[in-house]
Amino acid sequence: MNRHQQFLEMIANPGTDCIIWPYALSNGYAEFADKGKVKRGHQVACEMANGPRPAGAQSAHNCGRAACINPRHLRWATCAENHADRLIHGTSNRGSGNPMCVLSADDVRSIREAAATGKRGVLTRCAERFGISVQHVSDIVHRKKWAWLDAEDAA
Repeated sequence: MNRHQQFLEMIANPGTDCIIWPYALSNGYAEFADKGKVKRGHQVACEMANGPRPAGAQSAHNCGRAACINPRHLRWATCAENHADRLIHGTSNRGSGNPMCVLSADDVRSIREAAATGKRGVLTRCAERFGISVQHVSDIVHRKKWAWLDAEDAA
């Protein structure tokens, strides 16, 4: 039995619990080959449960588990809805959740407080202090980066 057949068998009677794909994962998502083409399990299951993908839609997990292929846990969503789900499920990698991030939320607040003083050279000093570029500091100050932090602080 090939992986595609195993996939179909796993989701035939899904129940309510997550169905975690036990084979190859790519970035945490189920993958298998079908007729020589690599497919993502959550996308195939979503299409089977909800019909063809609408233009611009993504398959979104109601359960928050990327490896889940339960069709009952999947729906079509916009990119913004899918990102909002990641925040709800605690699976977002924004800010310090990103492994490449060198700043904490408190660092960003410190940069913004320092910039608010209007002192000459403050962006350069912040860049040196935190080991980031002056452009990155400027993007933080002008809310091109970490803009979501304002909403969190207001909540």
